[in-house]
Amino acid sequence: MYATRAREKLRRHGVLAPHLSVFFHTGEFRDGPKRSVSGLIQMREPTADTIELVRGAASITRRLWADGYHYAKAGVILDALLKPESAPRALIDPPDPRRDALMLALDDVNSRYGRGALFPARAGVKRDWTLKADMRSPAYTSRLAEVPVALA
Repeated sequence: MYATRAREKLRRHGVLAPHLSVFFHTGEFRDGPKRSVSGLIQMREPTADTIELVRGAASITRRLWADGYHYAKAGVILDALLKPESAPRALIDPPDPRRDALMLALDDVNSRYGRGALFPARAGVKRDWTLKADMRSPAYTSRLAEVPVALA
């Protein structure tokens, strides 16, 4: 799910990601064993393809996952972002050109029917948790609606 959301942001900003990192860790103050892990994968070529990002995230997660821990936080990090015109292209086994049309169709369906209306099955269909954003800090510098107003 995080890789799918990251792909939406890549598309919105018109950039590609050559690397994908995944992290997850247990709660610092919860009783029980503690664990914090992360992994990085180099994409075959810089991409904003949902299927490639989900495949990479799933690969890292399978490699790092261990049962018996109560993970409290997880995420995906994309770094070294590039504009498409400056991104290196694969010479051997280039990606399917129809993939761009598929990603545009995916974006169109999700913008019309809401985020998550259409997603790769590999991203997981059962979602029995929700994002807990009730304790997040205000975004004074990036959301005009959250700037405090002083009345005199």
